[in-house]
Amino acid sequence: CRKLLENRINEHSILSETERYFFVRKNLENLGLDSIKFQYDKLFAFYDTATENDVHPQELVNAISDEKQKILALSYLKYRELLDKLGKFDYAKLQQEAFHLLRRDNATCSRWQNTFQYILVDEYQDTNPIQDAIIRLIVSPKNRITVVGDENQSIYGFRGASLENFRRFDRKY
Repeated sequence: CRKLLENRINEHSILSETERYFFVRKNLENLGLDSIKFQYDKLFAFYDTATENDVHPQELVNAISDEKQKILALSYLKYRELLDKLGKFDYAKLQQEAFHLLRRDNATCSRWQNTFQYILVDEYQDTNPIQDAIIRLIVSPKNRITVVGDENQSIYGFRGASLENFRRFDRKY
């Protein structure tokens, strides 16, 4: 994803997990999180799940009625706005931006489709929805793809991995 976006990002614009933690901690008030209790890992999982499922922040805010969840959704909206304003990326946003670039820019998508004759994805059971969508765009239209995985070893569900990507592979391709 970094390579796909090489004209838009540099090493310093991608937040490591530690930098992300301090970024949010520094901006608690701006994100509307200064008055509620939360766990950072759960907050980041909430943000990542929304991003990896390509849910627009405002749509998320509009869809939630639970008060605490609404605060989290609003914080996600503000978080994404702040990242955009500062030209920063977290890992999930990096993937989402690459996906959007491939979808909207036919020349870029075609270049990446023609870069590889065959694609091999290891640990496919641990891909998230946006990674699966990126893979589908890159392997199209030839669909020369092989995946390796074991649904009994899926360990990244807490990070948004979707075992369904693996289970539905044969139907997709």
